[in-house]
Amino acid sequence: MTSKELVLYIEDDINMQILLSDILKYEGIGVIVDNGMNIAKILEENNVRMIFMDENLGAYRGSDLCSQIRTFPAYDHIPIVMISGIWNISTIAQNCGAQHFIRKPFDMYDVISTLSTHYVYNRPKNSC
Repeated sequence: MTSKELVLYIEDDINMQILLSDILKYEGIGVIVDNGMNIAKILEENNVRMIFMDENLGAYRGSDLCSQIRTFPAYDHIPIVMISGIWNISTIAQNCGAQHFIRKPFDMYDVISTLSTHYVYNRPKNSC
C-alpha cells in the first residue's frame, strides 16, 4: 500500500474525469480516476482518503457501489460524495451511506467546499 493519500473519483465520462481531476490537482490533492470496474483493487492498494462517485456509471449505479463499500469495515470510514444531475441525488446519497452529494452541473467551489468539510488537507498557497 502506498503512503500517499489520494482521492478516488469514480466516473465514466471523460470530460467530467478531467474537470474534477483538474480541480483536485489544483488543490494539491492526488487523484485516481476509475470507471468503477477496479474499485476493490484501488482501495486495497492505495491510501484512499475520500471518494467522489457519479451515480450513472453505464452498467452500474454509483449508489450500489457506495452501499457495497459500506459493507467492508476496512473502507466504511472513507467519506463518499455522490455526484449527479438526478433531482433526488440527496436522497440517493443518504440511502447508500454517502456523507454528501454534489449536484451537476457544479463548479470548482462546490468541490472545494466539499473537500473542506470532508477531507483534511494542506491547501497550496495558490489556492482559492
